[in-house]
Amino acid sequence: MDSFIGVQSGALWREEVLSTGEVNVVTVTNSGEWVFKGVDGRYSIAFTKIAKTPSSEKDVTLSGPFFNLVSFENERDNVGHLSIELLKRASGVASFPQLPDSTSVTIFNKLGQSVLIGSGIAGATFQPVYEFNATTDRPIFDAGGPKEGRWPVCGGSSFDIWTPEKGEAYAWADPKKAQKELQSKRGRQIRLKSSAFYRMDEKWASDEVTLPCRNVRIAFRDVTNATNTRTCIAALLPPNIFLTNKAPYLFRIGGDERTEAFVLGVLSSVPLDWYARRYVELGMNFHIFNGLPMPSSDRSDSRCHKLIENSGRLAAVDERFADWAKAAGVKVGSVKTETEKELLIAENDALVAHLYGLTREQVEHLFKTFHRGWDYTSRLTQVLAFYDKLSKVKS
Repeated sequence: MDSFIGVQSGALWREEVLSTGEVNVVTVTNSGEWVFKGVDGRYSIAFTKIAKTPSSEKDVTLSGPFFNLVSFENERDNVGHLSIELLKRASGVASFPQLPDSTSVTIFNKLGQSVLIGSGIAGATFQPVYEFNATTDRPIFDAGGPKEGRWPVCGGSSFDIWTPEKGEAYAWADPKKAQKELQSKRGRQIRLKSSAFYRMDEKWASDEVTLPCRNVRIAFRDVTNATNTRTCIAALLPPNIFLTNKAPYLFRIGGDERTEAFVLGVLSSVPLDWYARRYVELGMNFHIFNGLPMPSSDRSDSRCHKLIENSGRLAAVDERFADWAKAAGVKVGSVKTETEKELLIAENDALVAHLYGLTREQVEHLFKTFHRGWDYTSRLTQVLAFYDKLSKVKS
């Protein structure tokens, strides 16, 4: 959907239409070419009715997405109403989410009331940054194949959720040459308002030890899709690696490692991913990412504390994360089995859902509408068991 009405260039037009007109949107997916012949069935298509009217309505109506004629005929009158103010706030460019039904609209509205990641969390800001361009910067970082002394250059396919390494590196770099280039860039970027490094002090910028590539950081996949098994794919990566634009990293100002563990736990959860899938069509651009909602991060809340602990344990897989783990208050390599890992991930889903204020029924609906055809029964059972325990504690 972002390719249709989510681009920044149309933001002013959309805001004017939303302010002065009546908007109804019906979304379909052209599976099996049931709508248009010769059109790729993987893409979403939005039919939009716009009427200039003095109406005082402060929301838009949404229905779909429909995947075949039968679902369209049976459910086309099942519409949801989405607040225009939330629509403007959620993506920053007034783009429209894809919401399966009216219940999903209610859940979306609930999640959208939270603070946006781009607005700062617990005294910290997290800004997505591209390190190297995979095409234009290749002469800088491509030093041939793996060899002692070289650092890996990673793209989005190099990691997965709670997995800092997956598959081969995109390329290998001479760390001296690549760091020299990053130092040069950083010296310029602290003076650019468009840069995440803007107004960082000269001492920091001149100290090579503070280069993000030499430290632990969160990265996420740029190329992704709402029809994939997962859409928001983030991981905590070890130091001494470089990243391409297919794996933007989060530059943190303020906060601490426990704040990072909290953010990573939310980004890796199904509730957050459900929200991201409402916007993502072909990739996780910065406008979508900065509009992702973060639940309450009050560390006096035992649920928040538990989410931080679980996420820290899941992320700190080996000694490369030792310093980060110590600062986050967890032990390195403390998750010993796949079963333990699975339970921690399920508990995180329940914790995030609780912190968002979702009801038990909304959690069930969220899993049901997360991914067409996926077998969610086992995971949902685990999540609801943790959710019920949390509900007893809070009651």
